[in-house]
Amino acid sequence: MTASGLTVCGHRSHFGCNWCGYVGVPKSHPLYGHRFKDVVPHPAGFMERPLAVDEVGIIGLLHGLATHQTWGEGYAPIRLIFTAHGGLSWSDYISDDPEHWYFGFDCGHAGDLQPGMIAHAFDRDWMLRTNVYRTMKYVQGECLHLAEQLAGYGKEVIDELVRDRSKHD
Repeated sequence: MTASGLTVCGHRSHFGCNWCGYVGVPKSHPLYGHRFKDVVPHPAGFMERPLAVDEVGIIGLLHGLATHQTWGEGYAPIRLIFTAHGGLSWSDYISDDPEHWYFGFDCGHAGDLQPGMIAHAFDRDWMLRTNVYRTMKYVQGECLHLAEQLAGYGKEVIDELVRDRSKHD
């Protein structure tokens, strides 16, 4: 499947059987080969936008706060620039597609109902009442939104600036 000209896919995790979503960027994209923790130039207006914890993840937010002094003016970690459910939590190749570099998120966070965990729950009824199951349709929507953001970044930021001045964590 494609969205905003980028490759999009999803799969269930092996551990919790929750859905995970991925968006692949081609070699021509300025973020190709970058890890989700890398610090790169952020788009205009990034510092003024509201940042929701559920869109960047608590770990991403805490990591960002701890490393903020090292970013440099006009830079931020990829995981804070782009939003998806629970924040970006993965970046790499997917084995059957070596032409794209993928950024991914998962629906296995606190508050997410993970089917593979129900059988092991101490209080199954509580888990079913207090957690939300994120469907494949939900993940598709998040992937479409992430693809739109990544495609926009490829048009907004100067490629050479990202490749030459990015900071790998």
